[in-house]
Amino acid sequence: MVKRLLILCMVLFQLPLQAATVKLSSDQVFLGEPLIVRLISEPGESLDSHLAQLPVQEWAKEFVLELHSNQRNQAAIYLYPYQSGVFSLAAGGDFVGSHVRVLDNPNIKVQWQAKMPQRMYPQQQGFWQAQVQLSQPDWRVQMQSFVANPWQTNPERLRQPETLPALLAGELQGVLRVPHTFATDLSVTSERVPQRLTLYSPVLEVRSEQSKVWKFFDRPQTVWLEPLPEFIVPNPLIGQIKWQQTAPPSWLPVGAVGIWQWQLQGVQMAPIEAQSALRALLAQLPRTEEVEWFAPTIEQDVDNQGGWRIQIPIRLGQSGQVVLPSWSWRFFDPESGKVDVRSLPGPTIWTYAPWQAGLFWLLIFFLGGLLSFTVWVLGRFYWQRYRVIQLLSTGQISRGQRQLWQLTAEWLGQPPIQNWQQWQKALGISEELAQQIYRALYAPAPPKDSQALLSLLQEHTRTIRFDSHQFAREGHKLLALWQRLRGRQRFKRF
Repeated sequence: MVKRLLILCMVLFQLPLQAATVKLSSDQVFLGEPLIVRLISEPGESLDSHLAQLPVQEWAKEFVLELHSNQRNQAAIYLYPYQSGVFSLAAGGDFVGSHVRVLDNPNIKVQWQAKMPQRMYPQQQGFWQAQVQLSQPDWRVQMQSFVANPWQTNPERLRQPETLPALLAGELQGVLRVPHTFATDLSVTSERVPQRLTLYSPVLEVRSEQSKVWKFFDRPQTVWLEPLPEFIVPNPLIGQIKWQQTAPPSWLPVGAVGIWQWQLQGVQMAPIEAQSALRALLAQLPRTEEVEWFAPTIEQDVDNQGGWRIQIPIRLGQSGQVVLPSWSWRFFDPESGKVDVRSLPGPTIWTYAPWQAGLFWLLIFFLGGLLSFTVWVLGRFYWQRYRVIQLLSTGQISRGQRQLWQLTAEWLGQPPIQNWQQWQKALGISEELAQQIYRALYAPAPPKDSQALLSLLQEHTRTIRFDSHQFAREGHKLLALWQRLRGRQRFKRF
């Protein structure tokens, strides 16, 4: 009996499978729409056996596949094209093959820009980037993670953010960027050799108000995942780093808090790993006793891809010159595959005590007052000299002699002048020139060259320059005025 059952089972398993029904939804679609291959097997037959005979590996070269199975004997394979054009679906199993045409989508334009190197390291960040343009403002655009299928799948340790970008409601165009990294604990191989990996892009999904969905994919990228050097520190900073420091103010009062800021560019790491690497670098910053260090602030520059901002608050506890320690930046350059170390000297800061600040401002006030007083004295001197010259130019000196004497006395800071001899002495006029002037002024018939004499007198007046004695006299006058004002204030108190 047992022998007969074994023979019967062998006969049954050797029977060929009956042909399944395979249908193609259409031979022409727009980019973003799927071609649907429907497979219906006979009742009681294995659906998986018919699926295994389909040439899906050939289809996967030009399409992203999605397997849908609603019943035990029915399945549907959705084929989303990577690009427009004419393609040949290979025949195999129960499928006879077909030529299909993929047309450009007239309402949705998607341009993919893969931002990743061909050689990557653990913790290094790459990007999928898509530029999208819509014709309908009520459509929604959202990036979704790639859904693996039996024929297309991403590496197990590939990491992407939980929240993926989307266009805001009403936006007709924009750029969506999806970063990805390999986990830190990724095991390359025991021999530490590079691995060749295939990365599949996220899906850019467009959904209309009628719930119609278009899906766009970029072609997969092949990268070589290489191990980090064995001697490198855990969690290194990765990227082609460029930085710029902004030192605290060169002058700070004792006890004031200054900000030492660093601007970094070219960091190729995910935010969490980048913050961890930067904090590890900050922990290696040398400390000095003259400086009190506070917890640093690390922020990502959202307007600059790969940009970070570090702010280190410091407080100086003593006056004098303080030189901040030099900072050595150690990072791994993925382009060269080597560790790069660069050191920058620390800035110099001068700190001052409150009494030093008060003395400084007192000195500034004194110098400012001295400068103002000097300008006032010089301006007054040359203005009064100009008035004297103008009076001499009128030629009516004999009539306005007292006014001339008064202006000259005020100009030169002399006691009141009562006669021509005092005036002559104050101006330093020679006796010969004085006699000529007197004759020109008082003679019944003035000489013909009287106007020339007046011009000569004007020129002599212009030669008189400001001297230190004049400055001292004006200072003495100002001091006397100040004493009189103080005397009046004391008198008012009584």
